[in-house]
Amino acid sequence: MHSLVLLGLSLAAFIPTVRSESSFSQPPGPGPAGNYRDNPTYEVGEKIDIQWSSDLETMDLLLWQEYPGAGDSSSFFDRLLVDTRSTSLIWTVSFNGFSTDVADGESAIFYLALYEGGTNTIDITCHYFNVTVPTAETTTASTATTVSTNVSTGKPTPESDTTTTESSTKTSTSNSESTSDSNSDSGLSTGAVAGIAVGATLGGVLALGGLGFLIWKYFIRKRDPSGQYTQGQQVPPEDNKPELAGADWIHPPQGEPRTQGPGGLYEAP
Repeated sequence: MHSLVLLGLSLAAFIPTVRSESSFSQPPGPGPAGNYRDNPTYEVGEKIDIQWSSDLETMDLLLWQEYPGAGDSSSFFDRLLVDTRSTSLIWTVSFNGFSTDVADGESAIFYLALYEGGTNTIDITCHYFNVTVPTAETTTASTATTVSTNVSTGKPTPESDTTTTESSTKTSTSNSESTSDSNSDSGLSTGAVAGIAVGATLGGVLALGGLGFLIWKYFIRKRDPSGQYTQGQQVPPEDNKPELAGADWIHPPQGEPRTQGPGGLYEAP
């Protein structure tokens, strides 16, 4: 009887100490806490084939961000799987929901944790791993820090810095608008001057042309008062009157040929 009691007590003492057999194979299993020396490094967009083994019925797989933190000793995390029986997952590396507020040349640090499904009990973690922060995301994060709460310190950015930035922006915009207006006014004045100059030139040409035409008409009329003949024609002299019948015919003297006028108007060839 006593032996049965001792056996029961031994089993009761042993049962609470029994742990599940869980381990990560990719990324590798955990190392010393806070030791980041041998961290594998991944790039954004890279696909990681996460592999693990466990004898738990269901599991929750969470991704934790070790660095940078969320402030006030808290950390960012994301549930990758909930109540799953699977032992693998292909995860595309990204910073969705995580901080990228790191110094130049630094990487963000993550690790995976396996929980018993529906509980807050961590069963196993993997080794830390690094994720390289793209340059564009680093710039965006530092810009956001100047106008919102600083993720790494948990302290709000002084409002005066934001106000100064906005004032500088408005001043630059105003100067640009003033410069544009000045250039526009200058362009209009130049165009107006050019238009006046062209108009004056054309007016002078027309005036000279009209004056020349009047002078030409004057000389034409002075040379040809009748206006019936064009330039290059001669005016026929008056013909001798018809000779009367019975009168003596007088032969025109030699050396005085008569000029014959045209029978009518004609144009010069």
